[in-house]
Amino acid sequence: MRRRLLILTTLVPFVLAPRPPEEAGSGSHPRLEKLDSLLSDYDILSLANIQQHSIRKRDLQSATHLETLLTFSALKRHFKLYLTSSTERFSQNLRVVVVDGKEESEYSVKWQNFFSGHVVGEPDSRVLAHIGDDDVTVRINTDGAEYNVEPLWRFVNDTKDKRMLVYKSEDIKDFSRLQSPKVCGYLNADSEELLPKGLIDREPSEEFVRRVKRRAEPNPLKNTCKLLVVADHRFYKYMGRGEESTTTNYLIELIDRVDDIYRNTSWDNAGFKGYGVQIEQIRILKSPQEVKPGERHFNMAKSFPNEEKDAWDVKMLLEQFSFDIAEEASKVCLAHLFTYQDFDMGTLGLAYVGSPRANSHGGVCPKAYYNPTVKKNIYLNSGLTSTKNYGKTILTKEADLVTTHELGHNFGAEHDPDGLAECAPNEDQGGKYVMYPIAVSGDHENNKMFSNCSKQSIYKTIESKAQECFQERSNKVCGNSRVDEGEECDPGIMYLNNDTCC
Repeated sequence: MRRRLLILTTLVPFVLAPRPPEEAGSGSHPRLEKLDSLLSDYDILSLANIQQHSIRKRDLQSATHLETLLTFSALKRHFKLYLTSSTERFSQNLRVVVVDGKEESEYSVKWQNFFSGHVVGEPDSRVLAHIGDDDVTVRINTDGAEYNVEPLWRFVNDTKDKRMLVYKSEDIKDFSRLQSPKVCGYLNADSEELLPKGLIDREPSEEFVRRVKRRAEPNPLKNTCKLLVVADHRFYKYMGRGEESTTTNYLIELIDRVDDIYRNTSWDNAGFKGYGVQIEQIRILKSPQEVKPGERHFNMAKSFPNEEKDAWDVKMLLEQFSFDIAEEASKVCLAHLFTYQDFDMGTLGLAYVGSPRANSHGGVCPKAYYNPTVKKNIYLNSGLTSTKNYGKTILTKEADLVTTHELGHNFGAEHDPDGLAECAPNEDQGGKYVMYPIAVSGDHENNKMFSNCSKQSIYKTIESKAQECFQERSNKVCGNSRVDEGEECDPGIMYLNNDTCC
């Protein structure tokens, strides 16, 4: 069967368009035009409106946990969140490397500020949160809705604004009316016309072939694709406020929420679940890379090929990133670039699509191409996400969906076919799934879920590739309010003494 190839990019479109006036939301704040173009309803809170009450500290499996209650009122309801601070869902080997010119240093993450938990009185709810010194980021999943809390400064061009934006995912403006066929796609690493020029396939060794032939069933403990996450100088400046802490926290929070989607997906609609991603290393590039005339680098100050434009050609950027980061990418399952560029046609992301075939090059688990010009191996286990769209910063929920989508390509999923109702249902049936090629904005139930089409593709890729480069998820523990591999349930620390789960 002839494979469909789309050349440009995968995206969640996000356009600012004129709209009629709407009624004010439930809060007493003034309406902000920039937010009105993004959200149909929202509230704005000051930090004083968000109360944190520490409960106690207890030692659990040699790690100190802070238990806290976070309370606030917004969107016509009161929230009381039970949270525990722990590092169990993060890699114990995670390093944050800060690069400034030729100097490298390490940033120490304040893990005590990362929380997970649930809404008090709603045991089936899930909460992921980061509580910093001057901001709060929260994702709340309940049976009825999904709520988001994030810093307002990202959307008002004032980094000193300490207010918080609160909104439901269903209140994100729906931009799926943008039906241009050119706005999305992905790169197939097995198609020569879509590859960087001059690459030579590295034939698998006899040992590799023998290993593939005798590959056993997937080891359920090897359930984690380790990530190299790179923030370029643009992302550091605009999304990180020029701060190592803000940049690091944003990336850890985002990947944590994306991982939550993957871990809670049953890829065969039965028991094949618990697979996800975990950051192994973050590289923060504080300043542009200096280059000689005629040379290029994905982190250089100017765009390419048009230096006058705000952004690179997105395909060329992914190729350059894959080239420049090859040595580091060879050591991980996937490498992902975060940038702040206004790509053509509203593009927000791009990735090489994975495949269950043993000799495939793109997506999870790196297999080398050789570049004879520079005599180095190139790996296409890569993708990228931009948080800038038509001159504006996208919502955190949108960024989550973009990255979920791009990693979905890396894991082997192509786009959901438009003509198949099971994989591309109408809005009254829950809306499009996360791998739909045009647009999902998070305002429908299916937007953060994978369709059966995507599940089938990803299942085959995991089944084939997990034994090659997936690793055991580090730091699992019962009591983190999160269902880890081998757990049927996890009530959180508060209920450890009287709950059979742990």
